[in-house]
Amino acid sequence: MGKSLNRTLDGFICHANGTLQNGLITTIVYNKTKLVNNKEYDIIIIGAGFASLIAARELSRRGRNVLIIEARDYYDTIRTWDKTSRYKIREGTNALAQAILNDCQDVNLLLSTPVVSIHRTDDKTVIIHTQSQQVFNACATIITVPLNVLHNIEFTPTLEFEKQSAITEDDQEGTMIIGFDPDNALDIRDITIVERELQKFLPNCKVKHVFGHDWSWYKPDQVLSNLRVV
Repeated sequence: MGKSLNRTLDGFICHANGTLQNGLITTIVYNKTKLVNNKEYDIIIIGAGFASLIAARELSRRGRNVLIIEARDYYDTIRTWDKTSRYKIREGTNALAQAILNDCQDVNLLLSTPVVSIHRTDDKTVIIHTQSQQVFNACATIITVPLNVLHNIEFTPTLEFEKQSAITEDDQEGTMIIGFDPDNALDIRDITIVERELQKFLPNCKVKHVFGHDWSWYKPDQVLSNLRVV
């Protein structure tokens, strides 16, 4: 496998005046993988973040052959709620992900390949269908994609009601913009002020309603009610 330079449009610049420029071209490096349809893997992992890379490494060390399928054209290197996030890697966080992948012994990585369906047959075989009409088989699958995109994947048999509820909670059309203000600098009761701040990101937008709460990331019991099933 050789290294190949790939380009993505997920780059952005946040300017000092508060404006945000999106859609910048950036580059990443990853290992190319040549795959054959209908090959059976021990494990197929959906999503390519740190959780999936570490799972793939540990499984491969136990003699399992693993396929990681990622919808985007790069693996996700976001770190959340970890005290080590204060430390910076000179080569970039992407280098850490690549190092974990290099530790794997029998793992293939397939990027730019959205999964559209996951079907578990009666004989305990899992069949994965991709948006590009590829088909992959495995004995088991590990799903690491975010909850807010799981509704794009069709599951057969249908998931339990509790899992469906966790996936579809607050599932609605549109884009949500969320802000946190520790020192109350933004008066969310003044819709004019809120609209002015939002126009820094979305010029000419009009605000119809503003909702505010005294809790931050999750509403009360949101995590605990879904934690057991996810």
